[in-house]
Amino acid sequence: MFIEGIVKTYNTDRGFGFIQCDDNRKDIFFHISDFPNKHQLPRIGEKLKFYVDHNDGKPIAKNIVRLEMKSAQPDSSGRVLPTSHYAE
Repeated sequence: MFIEGIVKTYNTDRGFGFIQCDDNRKDIFFHISDFPNKHQLPRIGEKLKFYVDHNDGKPIAKNIVRLEMKSAQPDSSGRVLPTSHYAE
């Protein structure tokens, strides 16, 4: 079952951070290698859904889906921005 949450912290130099879960469980560790589109770094507050796995008994996020990127479209320069950045 997927769980939803937001990026709470991200350490660019070390490539990991924590996700604050919507269901009030403890924050979940994630590594950049588990993110799709590794060319766009995680943003604080970015909405995600993911599975929880365990590594050495500690919960970690796996199969991360970037919810704000799902419906993204390229702008005139070819960059992809979340839909929320476009005027209606």
